[in-house]
Amino acid sequence: MYSHAQIVRCAPLLRVAGRENNLLSRHALQRSLKPLHGLRHSSSSVQRLSRFWIPTVGAERARDAKDESHELLIRAGYVRQAHAGIFHMLPLGNRVQQKLEGLIDKHMETIGAAKVSLSTISSEELWKKTGRFVGHGGELFGFHDRKDAKFLLSPTHEEEITSLVASTVQSYKDLPLRLYQIGRKFRDEARPRQGLLRGREFTMKDLYTFDITEQQARETYEEVRLAYRAFLDELRLPYLVAEADSGNIGGTLSHEYHFVSAKGEDNVISCGSCDYTINDELAITSVDQSEQVSVEHKKHLQRWIGITKDRKNLVMAWFPNTSQQPSGDEVKNEVNPNVIKALVPDIDLSVENPIEIWDKTNPRQEDGSRPDAQIIEINDERLPLGGDAGAKRAEIQQKLMPREVLKAGGAFSSIQFQLRPRKDNKTMQLTRTLTGDPCQKCGDGKVKVDRAIEVGHTFHLGTRYSKPLEATFVDSNDRRVTIEMGCHGIGVSRLVGAIASMLSDTKGLNWPAAIAPFQAVVIPGKGNESDAEDVARKLNSVADTVIDDRQKSIGWKLNDADLVGYPLIVVLGRSWKAEGKAEVQCRRLGIKEEVQCSLEASSTLEQKIQKLLQQL
Repeated sequence: MYSHAQIVRCAPLLRVAGRENNLLSRHALQRSLKPLHGLRHSSSSVQRLSRFWIPTVGAERARDAKDESHELLIRAGYVRQAHAGIFHMLPLGNRVQQKLEGLIDKHMETIGAAKVSLSTISSEELWKKTGRFVGHGGELFGFHDRKDAKFLLSPTHEEEITSLVASTVQSYKDLPLRLYQIGRKFRDEARPRQGLLRGREFTMKDLYTFDITEQQARETYEEVRLAYRAFLDELRLPYLVAEADSGNIGGTLSHEYHFVSAKGEDNVISCGSCDYTINDELAITSVDQSEQVSVEHKKHLQRWIGITKDRKNLVMAWFPNTSQQPSGDEVKNEVNPNVIKALVPDIDLSVENPIEIWDKTNPRQEDGSRPDAQIIEINDERLPLGGDAGAKRAEIQQKLMPREVLKAGGAFSSIQFQLRPRKDNKTMQLTRTLTGDPCQKCGDGKVKVDRAIEVGHTFHLGTRYSKPLEATFVDSNDRRVTIEMGCHGIGVSRLVGAIASMLSDTKGLNWPAAIAPFQAVVIPGKGNESDAEDVARKLNSVADTVIDDRQKSIGWKLNDADLVGYPLIVVLGRSWKAEGKAEVQCRRLGIKEEVQCSLEASSTLEQKIQKLLQQL
């Protein structure tokens, strides 16, 4: 309720006589008091969809999204595409994102992190100092100012935050330091896809930690991992934490946080018998040398082709086309690029047309030779190498050789790589791990491979950035020491897309209670509009509630509520008039039941809503 001081302040507005003026005075009173509430609504305020902009569109107009969950986000009025891979967040989408950010703020506070807001513009010179400009060049949005100074739109902020800390931290007494921000990032994706899951502009939370020693930095890393788990636990959705490759960010230790989803771009391997969970980019599977396969036909053999960064070496990997699953089914193999990279460190895994590039970079001479060219062949150990079987395999490989290679007539250098067996007579296979393969950690369990969406990543960086950018401090012995660092990200806008992907169904979206745009919607039948306001006001004490007071039929409103994905729907229909009962619907839990409600006192309706929200 409003305080006495608030009412006194607005008393002149209440003294206006006449029915119309009384109506005006009530509206004026509401406008006058509105700024007092901030972003959170008190139990006495009622939010209405008639005052909330939700520009929904039909299925036909949203079908260009080419992704069911992203299509639903467009149809329900959460997002709109501005350009390829770039999206506007509309009020519903912004409300979900703000709630995610509020949860992140809460858990960043638990580890003593201070919030900052860094500029989205970064200096090209800083990226050159850390050596990342060349490696990241293809994804950077760069520009020059009027003085021809070179800048870029930041895809991440390691360089900028390290430079900032280097200019401010002087002593060990200034450490440890934990700084985070939630802001927009930019990455010139070659093929933006799946809506918010892989865009060219996105919202991200990045935390940067600065410590005195490596031991302290690793302790901080574990604190952050616990905070990430606590954050994800609040969403009440299953997730996996996997050992991961540090990639272009760098560092010696990293973990990824994944939601299991068929729409994910990562493969996460987990064992049912131990705690082994790892991104398949890092997983290398051992096989017994005796597990050889027969190669009698081209269909038995698979070829993978890559190229080195200097464009002189063509890399060809040969491996069995299929592997047998525990069920007896045959599954097509895929090359494990991590094994290739271990054998050929200079391999460029980002190239899509290696043969074409190799052919143009190494033109044939008049005699047909390519003097600077080289072919590096790698054979999976399951392929026969000697005897008649080996000769047959070599004959089939020759038939599968690219035309550009055959035209050279063998007039180039050729290197043969063979995977060497370990002491236990096992070697590393060239292909990715498959469901049913033995666990590489415990040896007893069988692994499961799930498609997954990465929503967070933690890195222990060490001195990867602090050393080149001279981020140092003076220790207690008056020595100049380099700061130990960590960086930890959460894809905020990606989380919106990932959760939409996980929980949507044929009827629409379905949000966890913690981040739903509204936790409950009250839908009144004809003649129950005034009671709906009282019900919504009561429910506001336990849930973030809105009334659908738009001039639409109750059937239209129910369909729209399913599309938008409110966790709970409260319908005031025929039973409300006759018995004072509201129908409570929860699609995610499969609940539809009538609950008694009293407008004069506490009722079972609030208790029911509160109990359901605890499950969501």
